[in-house]
Amino acid sequence: MRRAALFVLLLLLVAGTAGATIRILPLGDSMTKGSTQTPAEASHPTYRYWLWQQLQGRDVDFVGSWTAPNFAFDFDQDNEGHGGYMTGGILNGVADDPGQGKLSVWLAKYRFDVALVMLGTNDVLNGVATAESARNLEGIIVQLRARNPNAVILLAKIPPTSFPRPGIEALNAAIPGIAARTSTSQSPVVVVDMYTGYDGVADNQAPLGIHPAESGEKKIAARWYAALQPYLGAGPTPSATPSPTPTPTPSPTPSTTATPVPVTPGAAAPNVVRSAGAVVYAGESGLDVTAAGIGAGDTLGWFANGPSAGVSPVATLRIADPRKAAIPHDTRAGAWYDLDRGRALALTVEEPALSLRLVDAGTGRYVSGGEVAKGDRFDLEVSGSLSAFAARGTGAPVAVRIRDPAGRTVSTLVGDGGARISLDRLLITTTPYRVRGASGAAWNTGDDAYAAGAYELWAEGLFDH
Repeated sequence: MRRAALFVLLLLLVAGTAGATIRILPLGDSMTKGSTQTPAEASHPTYRYWLWQQLQGRDVDFVGSWTAPNFAFDFDQDNEGHGGYMTGGILNGVADDPGQGKLSVWLAKYRFDVALVMLGTNDVLNGVATAESARNLEGIIVQLRARNPNAVILLAKIPPTSFPRPGIEALNAAIPGIAARTSTSQSPVVVVDMYTGYDGVADNQAPLGIHPAESGEKKIAARWYAALQPYLGAGPTPSATPSPTPTPTPSPTPSTTATPVPVTPGAAAPNVVRSAGAVVYAGESGLDVTAAGIGAGDTLGWFANGPSAGVSPVATLRIADPRKAAIPHDTRAGAWYDLDRGRALALTVEEPALSLRLVDAGTGRYVSGGEVAKGDRFDLEVSGSLSAFAARGTGAPVAVRIRDPAGRTVSTLVGDGGARISLDRLLITTTPYRVRGASGAAWNTGDDAYAAGAYELWAEGLFDH
């Protein structure tokens, strides 16, 4: 598994930084922009309205090149939502709508700190290949960084539609890999899952079943809000979501703090896949996939647009022993079907992704790397695309490594009170997962064990089961 590296230069003195307004860029298609063409559409102000309510009391500013479609709701309506646009249209413009422009033109009109990127639904609806959409998303990340090299980019897995579309699952399976390839300590790319727990029928507007209804808007807003927390600093506890002026008071928005990943009861292990179609990660080995219905010697196939009769797979994978299966690192992301069992859905492959952050134990603020003062105290936070392990009824096995200025690599830290904490095998059962010391901070850089110099920290998935 790719490791998520974090470089920290430990010095005797470092200057602090003052707080400032966080400029948030909502970037997407009609699910971000919304519509006022009909009274029904005008009553759905998109997730932006609900997110703005949750951010009240924070020093934030929504930015974008316009305020369209100008809802009759009271909130900051600046946005970069463009209805009907595919990822290629956002990146390069649309030939039949040249006046609307493209991303590089829009970005020149403002500055931003955090981008909320939710794109790809129109790609799926128009049959764009997943690989092309992925390339475009990576190009969008490049352009965002050209405007702000320190940008935080929150990249969404797109919500389901009312009608099942394999292209949505395929694109969402590719999203963690995009984040893993493009994320840096200076400009992190963080995956935000808008798919899991979202009902494509109940949470979308009828009859099309594509655009979010109020319940869907609130779910999207809540997930953006949770993902934004590391970058907002300390702030007030969010209150119940107030009602928009034109409608009755809605129910309070659920808390968006990190919650434990539900663990399936019963016998389980990190390597045991428990159902057909379950998620496995590229690079895993020693998997027991018998519960997925895969037999010894079965061949799995990957199809660009689903396993239609008469269509040959683009790629194949032979499972010699379903009790010790291996998923090569270069395995295509998406659904794989068992060619020896009627092309039944067998496994869903995702690219693994990890991120590791330092958390100031005193202020709760995140440290993205760079210079810190000797004596500073930190906890660690591990997050990433690890939800498959919850479905297996266990936590994700992860190790944190530390390389000191002398080049030694260890898996322990000295925290407050001289307490040592082992990081050699953590079972990640929450998202995100906070590593704390037994009697305070997990890492006390003032301890005599830490000389001034450069320290490298990274997280590794222990997926060789």
